Amino acid sequence: MIQFSNRFLAFWVSLNSFKDGASDEIRLQGDSARADKLFRQNLTLALNNLKQDCELLQMDSIVKRIDHFIITLNVPIHCTVIQAEIHAILCAVHTEAFALKFAFIPKNLEAFFEQEMLFGETVYNAFPTARPHIKDAGNCLASDLNTAAVYHFMITAELGLRALAKHVKVKLKGDLQYADWSQVIAGIDSKLDSIKLPRGKKRQAELEFYRSLSTACEEFKDVWRNNIMHARRRYNQLESLNVYTRVSDFMERLATRVSES
Repeated sequence: MIQFSNRFLAFWVSLNSFKDGASDEIRLQGDSARADKLFRQNLTLALNNLKQDCELLQMDSIVKRIDHFIITLNVPIHCTVIQAEIHAILCAVHTEAFALKFAFIPKNLEAFFEQEMLFGETVYNAFPTARPHIKDAGNCLASDLNTAAVYHFMITAELGLRALAKHVKVKLKGDLQYADWSQVIAGIDSKLDSIKLPRGKKRQAELEFYRSLSTACEEFKDVWRNNIMHARRRYNQLESLNVYTRVSDFMERLATRVSES
């Protein structure tokens, strides 16, 4: 449903052009007969496209009217009748559209709307299970649903946390997928403490990379995850944008070495 609006407007404009094109020059004879046939075929296609979106908008009476009109186009009728019926359908859509409620996406937030790769291509490829949550988080930000955005960002971070734990081969008594954040983070830290590399730049780089990720997860847990999962507070736009920045940075760094595959 969230994707149809631009298409619906395009079909609306297209149908208006057919109304203007239905003139007395179209006749059912000679060369004009071929032009009339093509006109009706294209009009039928436009009507079917509009019908699909009217079905999404639950404009049932208009759907029935379009179906009847399409049948009528298969028999000889004067172009003025075609023009009048197009006008009637446009007026009916206009009237019913006024009874619907639509959401507006501000320009300063449209970059978050319907983004398949909000965190970039690397994260998209590395974490397929996070894709719907990242996209939903962006749509929530664009729609001023800030607490919902934080929720989806925390789900994304959790998927990253568990992928990180699997990557460093954390072993827990129970199933890793069902362990709470504290257990998983503790398991990661324990693994990092036992890194078997000689002291030096390589070991330091490894520790800095993984420790920074573990620390980020600890922050997510204490500052946002626990609050959002236990319904302790709501978040405003500035706060949710801050979470977006933190989680996107975490996932982008994580994806340079870790993936779900």
